[in-house]
Amino acid sequence: MSDTYIVETTAEVINPYKDGRSKDWNKLPTIPAGSRFIVGHSLYGAHGYAFEPIKSELTQRILAAAVKVEPQSVKELSEVHNCAWGGDEILRVLVKLGRVKPEDFAAVCAAVEANENF
Repeated sequence: MSDTYIVETTAEVINPYKDGRSKDWNKLPTIPAGSRFIVGHSLYGAHGYAFEPIKSELTQRILAAAVKVEPQSVKELSEVHNCAWGGDEILRVLVKLGRVKPEDFAAVCAAVEANENF
């Protein structure tokens, strides 16, 4: 496992580097509570590619308002476990290893159909 980990903000963070012309998360006026980030040699928005150096003021504000959490998405799990494969390739290998069975696909479909907020 790498030294990369996931954090989630517990409070809104005021961004000292806001730029209303940019759509990147690291230029928003505020970072909402509940935002997830991948922390390693830099800080990445969990759903975007923009990053901040680990020693930047924005990163320090985010880390001060965040708690460490377990990875949830394929991207987060891949980063934390230093696995450079994409989700489709990871799933292919898991099926081949017998860790994911065909009936698991049916279970996923049924769960999502039963609960649209799944």
